[in-house]
This record gives sequence, structure tokens and C-alpha cells, in this order.
Amino acid sequence: MKSRLVGLLSELWQIGREGTFVGAVRFIRLKRMGGARQKAWRLSAAPASGLGILGAGNYLMSVHLACLKALGAPLYAIVSRSGDSARAVARVYGIGAVHRTAEEMFSDERCDAFLIATPHNLHPQHILLALTANVYTYCEKPAAIDSHGVE
Repeated sequence: MKSRLVGLLSELWQIGREGTFVGAVRFIRLKRMGGARQKAWRLSAAPASGLGILGAGNYLMSVHLACLKALGAPLYAIVSRSGDSARAVARVYGIGAVHRTAEEMFSDERCDAFLIATPHNLHPQHILLALTANVYTYCEKPAAIDSHGVE
């Protein structure tokens, strides 16, 4: 019991220290450590909950999803501007839910964390939605493209 508590505290300290995308994946993993959901970490089909992804562009496909797949992260939902690219990404990576709008995704309680990988001009409004949802969120840089986006 003591070693498990030390492991959990170590995990929390590392998440707080990093504040990175890998931290989001670790956060989801930490939430799953305690109960029956631990087996869901090794997934072969679409998970019942997990990471929500905003955007389905080239950078997401070439960098983020490759890393997430290597980490074994549970990819739960995705949304994109047109919807077609989100459905294509969902098919390739086994993502079960494709949302129509960012607002719909942020209100989905089965999203344990979010990755904002949308065009830079949309980051401020998506960050505000994430703050409202009060869920761990990683946003690609920059947070805003001008001073009006951070006001």
C-alpha cells in the first residue's frame, strides 16, 4: 500500500512539474490507476472515455497522434471545422466519438483531458472553453496571435 501511495504522489509531482502534453496523458493514466478502469489503458477498440482532440490537421496527424499512439493514450473524441477530416482521423486511430462543435466536445463528461490543435487564431476561444469546462487541457503554442487574444 505504501509503495502505491508513493507511486501516486510521484506521478502527481511529475505532472505538476511538466505541465506538458505528456502530463495530460499521465493525468488520464493516473485517474485510471485506482479502479477497474486500469485495464482500459491497454485498448484495442475505442475507449469509453479519454482524450478529446480539437483539430485534425497535418501537424496533429504527423506529430501528436504518433506520440499518443506510442504512449498508448486512450483517444476518445475528436472535432474539426469541416468534420470530414475528424471522421478520417477517427477511422485511422480508432477514435469512437466525432463531435460537431468544440462546445459539444467540451461539454462531454467522458473527455478526461483535451488537446487543442486548431489554427492559432482559434486558440483563445478554445482556451476559454477549456477553462469553463475545468478539465486538464494542453494547447499548442501560441496561446494567442495578438494582445487581444489574451485580454
